[in-house]
Amino acid sequence: MKLTNKNNSFIRIILIIILSVLSVNTYSQVQEYAVKAALLEKFTLFIEWPKESGIDNKSQPFIISVIGDNPFGKVLDNTYKNQKIKGKEVQINYISEIHEIEASHILFISSSEKNELLNIISYTKDKPILTIGDTKGYYDKGVILNLFKRKNKINFILNKESAKNSNLYISYLLNNLSEVINKKGGEE
Repeated sequence: MKLTNKNNSFIRIILIIILSVLSVNTYSQVQEYAVKAALLEKFTLFIEWPKESGIDNKSQPFIISVIGDNPFGKVLDNTYKNQKIKGKEVQINYISEIHEIEASHILFISSSEKNELLNIISYTKDKPILTIGDTKGYYDKGVILNLFKRKNKINFILNKESAKNSNLYISYLLNNLSEVINKKGGEE
């Protein structure tokens, strides 16, 4: 097929449209994870860690860990570079092994960890670690807070049983903000 000016123009228009769509989707995802990064700190306002977790020791950092692929990019690092949580400096850890979870206060479980999720939940079950995910089905498997997007808004559901097992006290206010679960028990 010989490229004519007409075909060439058509290809350019298609390429511009594709690049525009990719840019919007990429921007949208970055914006989505910026909101999720900010929510991590907001959730801590409604959660109490047990004293034995060392949460009151201001000389030790508040640790947010991401296990698996990092969907946040540099957003977490940028968000918490100069911000404190619970009066503590924030340390961001990107981890790949379950044994690296130990010191975490918040553990964000990436969608890449679907196959390891039950092992991760088993490891964190009775530890004061706030587990958070944003993958469908994570709530049913025991993640404490599962984020999801509906109508361009970030919503979340709270797994009360998992929170209780972790010895975290979740304020009734956070519980009241939690999305209602559908009849099947999972997030929509």
